[in-house]
Amino acid sequence: MTGLDPVYEELVSDLRKANKEARKQKANTGSCIRCSIEGEVEIDELARTIIDGNYVMRPSICFLVDSPVIREVIAADFRDRIVHHYLFNYLNTQLERELIEDCYSCREGKGTGYGVDRLEHHIRSCSENYTREAWCLQLDISGYFMSIDRWKLYTMAMDLMVRIGRHRNAKGQLLKDLPKHRLVEQLLAKVILYDPMQNCEVRDWKGLFALLPRNKSLRFAPEGVGLPIGNLTSQMFSNLYMNCFDQWVKRHLKVRHYGRYVDDSYYISVDREWLLSLV
Repeated sequence: MTGLDPVYEELVSDLRKANKEARKQKANTGSCIRCSIEGEVEIDELARTIIDGNYVMRPSICFLVDSPVIREVIAADFRDRIVHHYLFNYLNTQLERELIEDCYSCREGKGTGYGVDRLEHHIRSCSENYTREAWCLQLDISGYFMSIDRWKLYTMAMDLMVRIGRHRNAKGQLLKDLPKHRLVEQLLAKVILYDPMQNCEVRDWKGLFALLPRNKSLRFAPEGVGLPIGNLTSQMFSNLYMNCFDQWVKRHLKVRHYGRYVDDSYYISVDREWLLSLV
């Protein structure tokens, strides 16, 4: 492989961009500082291992945060976070086209503030500007990230890649025929199917693990189940995983006033009994 290899050059350029994006989120972590100092050496090594098919995820760090509630976070090594951003940049444009308007998680310009505004819009619309009674049903999924089937998610991601592959670039080439598309496919398998608890370093600074329910921890998840909370890819994949549910709610159940943030969803109607029947 030489510096003139177009596949290598494109990958290095994409990884540099992903590196800058990852640094904005984790500017003070030790692994980020290491990657910042070694810079081009890290990027070059990472690009070569990806192209050679030798890329391997590094061990993560597991710890708890207690605000606003106690939850488990699995923090990936910074090098792996660069890969996460690389995958996000390739996949998310297509995924954005497929998500419903009222999905508010990990979306540019459609975060919690947008979700609050949309909730108000749905309440006003359903209640005819507060002139008639309306009801709101709020549901969530118990231990959502801890119950995601990684093989099922991987199948969904490969289906998404098929849809991406049907597009053409500026030169008229099908994306599925390009080396970048195949590299992303290989990385998806390694990222999605990786067991985040493998060689994971558990840090319990405040002794909070004893307070965490088992269904809220990947340490007790069945084999092949669960995504680490905190990774950019986990946020994106959670939208992919729930999109079929969103479509079912809108198209099959015909819920006009509906919205979702990760695993929390609301349903608004003037018919209270109908809402209860949805549960």
